[in-house]
Amino acid sequence: MKTTTPSRIDPAVLRERLTQPDTVSVLDVRSPAEFDTVHIPGSINVPLNLLDQHAETLATRLVRPQVVLVCQSGTRAAHAQRHLAGVGVDNAHVLTGGISASTPNRLSRWRGTPNAGLLPPRRLRPVPTV
Repeated sequence: MKTTTPSRIDPAVLRERLTQPDTVSVLDVRSPAEFDTVHIPGSINVPLNLLDQHAETLATRLVRPQVVLVCQSGTRAAHAQRHLAGVGVDNAHVLTGGISASTPNRLSRWRGTPNAGLLPPRRLRPVPTV
């Protein structure tokens, strides 16, 4: 069985790419509770179990040139990258160090009180089966 090392992206590089419109999609594969606590603005919460179940459908919706996968430390994101690669997504990268590494680079936002002015987190809902 062939194993590959996931392609990685540095938080500082991601921060720069996020300033360029429509160049990167950020998928956060942590649980909804983790995502609600802290996340990268504009990221989409797709918990790993949902990504595993709906990878082919998700692959058809990833239209931006680059996909960055985020979790707490990088382990779940690496799993997600391998799974997406298996359905043909070859432009996915794992955020080096995960969300923990993004905080010093000012990528992530703590979810504040309702008056903090942050947009509500976006989540990918399960696709209903027919």
